[in-house]
Amino acid sequence: MGQRWRYRLACGLLLCWCSGSVLAECVGLVAGAGGKRFWSEVVMGAQLAGQDLGIKVHALLPMDEEEDTQREAINRLVAMGCQGLVIAPSSEARQAHVALLRRQGIATLYLDRDLPGERVAVVATNNGAAGELAAHRMAQALGGHGRVLLVRLKSGIPSTDAREQGFARGARDAGLQLTYSPYLGQGVGEARSVLLNFMRESGRFDGVFSVNESTSLAIAAVLRDLAATPATLHIGFDLHPQLAQAMRDGRLYGVLVQQPRQLGYLAVQQLVFSLRGKPVEEHQRIPARFITVDELDRAENRAMATP
Repeated sequence: MGQRWRYRLACGLLLCWCSGSVLAECVGLVAGAGGKRFWSEVVMGAQLAGQDLGIKVHALLPMDEEEDTQREAINRLVAMGCQGLVIAPSSEARQAHVALLRRQGIATLYLDRDLPGERVAVVATNNGAAGELAAHRMAQALGGHGRVLLVRLKSGIPSTDAREQGFARGARDAGLQLTYSPYLGQGVGEARSVLLNFMRESGRFDGVFSVNESTSLAIAAVLRDLAATPATLHIGFDLHPQLAQAMRDGRLYGVLVQQPRQLGYLAVQQLVFSLRGKPVEEHQRIPARFITVDELDRAENRAMATP
């Protein structure tokens, strides 16, 4: 087993009741990195779809978004005999690989991110609209003016790129003064160190938007350490117990939340439908929701907010 990714077998209990021919079927899922809670929930949704459809789901959760890491994970699933793959593509290099897989008779569906090419469909959050919504809520809270920071993850990841672009459009349209952070990568510890130095050099910001779980955890820790007065208004992305606590402490204004179990379920369902000759929608976009501390205890948010 490679050290840069962890293997998780997701096989539903209902498979015990299926015929041998059905048990031989399997699909693979290569998740993204940078948000362990989010991707674990995606895998749970994929597991449920596998149970409902009577098919094995093998899930790999990479430790980073490097091209070599994702290619290694895909090759491992192909070697296991998976007839189709759900992939969260980490770079444009995935397009050539997906074209090769198609020639080998292996169908690919993109999850969370989209790229041009020969995938059968894409299931994703509407990330551009989510970024614009974050900018809109920040502009409302700041009264339509202020100096704001966009905390970025890594160039070339379609989902977070779209969130960044959506936020930038919305912030400029609202009249906010926008500054970009350096690209941080998935590691929270390293991102925290880079951000702390950047914030000390750049001075106080009125607002901050972070584009995923890891960047949200990093900047939340930095803002706590700096303890600026007045406090910087922070809007994050994805929910995590530490972020939920920051909301309860008044250090985090709100977060954009996706629907990870629905994403995982739909991705596997649509891939299996395609493999079985059923029609599928090429684009399925699921809206993100903006939540504040008052909504943390709702049933749909509780699992992600609880340790």
